[in-house]
Amino acid sequence: MFSFTFDPLAAIFGISGIVGFFFFVSAAKKTSSMNTKPNKQLD
Repeated sequence: MFSFTFDPLAAIFGISGIVGFFFFVSAAKKTSSMNTKPNKQLD
């Protein structure tokens, strides 16, 4: 029974960790692209 309860929890933690990491990386990429455009306009 403990195994049955732990499996979905581990899956949720793993998925949220991967999704969180993916969002963090894509947010970082978007931020650097957005920062590059205004920098070019300011120049």
